[in-house]
Amino acid sequence: MNLVERVRGLVVRHELRKVDAWGERKSKLTGHFYIHDRPTAEEILRMGDHLSSAFRLNRIGDRSQGTLSGGGYAWQALICYYLNLCFAGTNAIALSSKFIPGCIKDALKVSYTSSASVQADLDVMVVNCPGLSDVIAPEKKSEKAFSEFICSRFSDCSVSVIQAKTNWNDNAQIPMLWNFIYRLAAAGKIPPNGLSVGSGMRHLSALKSFTYAFVTVPTNDVESFTPGKMPVLRVATMSGGAYWGRPTKSGVILSLSEFFTKNYNASNHAFPPPGSIGKAASRSLADGDPEVDIEAFAI
Repeated sequence: MNLVERVRGLVVRHELRKVDAWGERKSKLTGHFYIHDRPTAEEILRMGDHLSSAFRLNRIGDRSQGTLSGGGYAWQALICYYLNLCFAGTNAIALSSKFIPGCIKDALKVSYTSSASVQADLDVMVVNCPGLSDVIAPEKKSEKAFSEFICSRFSDCSVSVIQAKTNWNDNAQIPMLWNFIYRLAAAGKIPPNGLSVGSGMRHLSALKSFTYAFVTVPTNDVESFTPGKMPVLRVATMSGGAYWGRPTKSGVILSLSEFFTKNYNASNHAFPPPGSIGKAASRSLADGDPEVDIEAFAI
């Protein structure tokens, strides 16, 4: 198995451990499949329209946040799961914080005094690096091999940081701020007020492309989000797009299924072509594919 698919399997298995009631959630994600054991690439892509339903479950007394305890982690896990299923067979991979290479974390570090530094929430990160699928994964220490490869090809990497929030109203200001800072840094401009982005030899401007995205459930009343409302305006300029796990609402926010086209264009076509999304997963579910660890997805 190649390196990116081996690590993809590790990431998905790690994230699914954060998700309870997987059987119920899976049925929400796959209920729109026409033939359940042989979904098309388009059906896999459309799982993004149902991610919020899989999170909420609509149980009596649920209180809408994945039973509140650990809800944020479950939402991150579902996003990571979905993106990896769609990206299977490509050089792109969705990573949770545990798997993000140190060189990319260094590039995202923001210093604001001589010694203090902060970093945006690295809930989910998509990394695309040409050549990943050509590397044979070692039997052991695949995570280390993956990190070393990414850091050795840093300038060839395209990155999208995804801030995943269950609530929209209370959290819209945060991604707006980080998007502003990182957008300046990626363009090679020094943010004002003494901020410094990057650490050591690593800086966002050295990446092939960089975007920042926002993905919400949301747990708020969805009918309250309309064009012109402040939470909508705050995330409208996200370089990587703003999404929820529901069908696109015109003038308000996109379905997460639009992430792939949006970032293909925003990265100047450095991300996988939209036409490749979901194809390897569909093929593997139908016929088996030794290069895709489809069992990790527990479909």
